[in-house]
Amino acid sequence: MKTFLLSARYSDNLGDGVIGDCLEWMIRRIRPGNEIIHMDVAARREFSPRDATKVSPAKRVFYSLPMPLRPLAVLLAWPLQRSRLLSAWEETLSSLHRPGQVCAIVAGGQLISDVALNFPLKINFASRQLSSIKCPVAIFAVGASSKISPLGRRLFQRAFDQIDLRWVGARDRDSLKNLQAFELKPEPRLTIDPAVWAKDAYQIRRKVDQGNVVGIGIAHPDELSAHVSDGASSARDDFVEFVRALVGHISPYCKTVLFNNGSAEDELFTKYIASKLYSNGFEIEVAARPETPRALVETISQFDVVVAHRLHSNIIGFSLGIPTIGMRWDKKVESFFMESGRSDYCLPFLDAAAAGDLIRRAISRTDAEADQERLQKLKSFAMTELELLIQAVEK
Repeated sequence: MKTFLLSARYSDNLGDGVIGDCLEWMIRRIRPGNEIIHMDVAARREFSPRDATKVSPAKRVFYSLPMPLRPLAVLLAWPLQRSRLLSAWEETLSSLHRPGQVCAIVAGGQLISDVALNFPLKINFASRQLSSIKCPVAIFAVGASSKISPLGRRLFQRAFDQIDLRWVGARDRDSLKNLQAFELKPEPRLTIDPAVWAKDAYQIRRKVDQGNVVGIGIAHPDELSAHVSDGASSARDDFVEFVRALVGHISPYCKTVLFNNGSAEDELFTKYIASKLYSNGFEIEVAARPETPRALVETISQFDVVVAHRLHSNIIGFSLGIPTIGMRWDKKVESFFMESGRSDYCLPFLDAAAAGDLIRRAISRTDAEADQERLQKLKSFAMTELELLIQAVEK
């Protein structure tokens, strides 16, 4: 059987690529003979090259607009985007000689969210393509927002209604509740993000303990605020001050490395923060910008502790057995820490003092055994749920 994995696979945020890679690896464990076809929800074909360090003009315009005007900008750009999507889907679907031997999995990430109508439009369009080949569809470990515009909600509902939906899974309890509001059949159920299998999927191990190397994940506030629906937003200067205060708190006993998940915005902001820290006399290192999901996992494997706002920096670290400290800017970060039994390691958005105190506890590794037990339970649960999904689409 051919399996479509519909996701944000080639997103600038490489955490989305980790989801796709891990889910593919899990499927191959369950159904070794399946052919896997990745389809990016935005029709991207590759990861951003290392030299792509300039924010695109379209993004610059988008970020400059007031929040109420952003959906209008997306709608104005939609005809061109739709044409590009149609071309990509036609090329992919033309390769199918036996449509009856195809299933599709909407493969994780925060796809059931509005983001100025971005995802409602793309998911609705994708559902029409999948409906045209009459293939069974499943949704696995998606994130779902509570705040979706009326038009966005109608687009999602229409997308769900026009496909042969066999299985629906949310990656956390908050997302489960938000999916249940759509009154889907079959009933949504709880699953776990595939990235908990990152260590196994990439065959990457955490490096030998150095004891005190702290990786601080940098995310541009514009990137966070564009996706925020259930949390906090921040000005650039506030974020810079958070990192400065945290580095000042831990510098007597830790080596600090700044890293990011690969987007051009995050990379530029990482360099900006580093320049501020250097000018204040701090000794830090900056990790090379990762070009692929594997490179992101390799980067994180070098740390003894991770402090990050990005959800998948935290999930990857957890998979590798590295204690992570999540900075709560959205419900999805808080929800993962709750599902993994580590809520006390999830802190208010920019609380540098609390993060510094938790780093001492993390370095001591007092929770290492308990964390491993929790991780194994989540991995087992994720694999079992995927097995049930595959059985549902094969009926």
